[in-house]
Amino acid sequence: MKRTVRRKQFLHDIFVTACEGGSNYWANIREYHWSIDRKGEEADLDKYYAIFEDVEGDGTKWRVDITVSRGINKIVNGDHKGLHDSFAGQIMSDNAVNDCRIMDAMLADCIVQMGLFGEVVYG
Repeated sequence: MKRTVRRKQFLHDIFVTACEGGSNYWANIREYHWSIDRKGEEADLDKYYAIFEDVEGDGTKWRVDITVSRGINKIVNGDHKGLHDSFAGQIMSDNAVNDCRIMDAMLADCIVQMGLFGEVVYG
């Protein structure tokens, strides 16, 4: 299924929010490619990503990109281990309208963790 421009922007906004404050307590952002390439009005989801590295310094790294979409899908499908129901509800509400103006850095971080680990592991 092709994503709309609005959907791509929604996913990108969550990605940026997680990278610029939501996930910094458990991950150092080693590479951060945040801009969206535009072709007319098309946002290209495949052009942005970040490399997260565990702050404990054990060398563990994760690539965060479409991870955001995987995290949202898990939450929407009811699989949100470690995530408070009220947080899941807010994410599902924002997801339904592709608008994250109400979403904060903590929720963006939870989405990334769900996409990477299948559950909220940190904080």
